[in-house]
This record gives sequence, C-alpha cells and structure tokens, in this order.
Amino acid sequence: AIRIGAEPLEDGSYYARVSFVTTGDYTGPLLVRPSPGGGTIGFSSVAPDANPPGEWHLQNPADIYPTGNVRQWVVYLHFDGPGCHALQNEGLDFSSIIVFVVLVDGGA
Repeated sequence: AIRIGAEPLEDGSYYARVSFVTTGDYTGPLLVRPSPGGGTIGFSSVAPDANPPGEWHLQNPADIYPTGNVRQWVVYLHFDGPGCHALQNEGLDFSSIIVFVVLVDGGA
C-alpha cells in the first residue's frame, strides 16, 4: 500500500515518493507506465509537478542510486485519488505488473 496525504494538491491530485529497484547486475533502462485498467498515474522527479508525464523512462541506474546489490530510481507518482492502481514495468529482458492500493492517511 502507498499512503498519501489527506489533503489533495490544488489541482485535486495526490503524490507519493517511491523507489523502483532492480538487481545490481541489471544495467539497462526501465520503462514504467500505468497498466491498462490500473488507474491514472503520472511520473516526475519533483513533487508536486503540474504536468507529470504518463510514463517514465528511467535510464542508467548506476548514475542514480547504486546501493550494493541493487539499483534504485526514486520517482514521484502522481495519482488522481485513492484506490487500486497498477504499473507495468519493462526492462531489456523482463516485464512485470505491480498492483497496489493507494490509501489516504488515516485510512484502513
């Protein structure tokens, strides 16, 4: 679950800071985008972002956060509100879908 603040931004959206992590031996790019039916999600490197793009091309993780045996990218996800969401992640040799729930602080 991802918890968001109870008060939306001026435009009515919410955001949360998250990390995308791969194994340390993966050195390729990562494409992250909403999975079909996975809700409205935007991506940015700053928060808040008035016009977050609908997909995110994460490049060489070694230039971002090399932390031992993993590589991570820190990204802000922008949501239209709480609920069930899904992301499709694609690398050079893999593809996966992550399903998660976004909860408002204080929600169960």
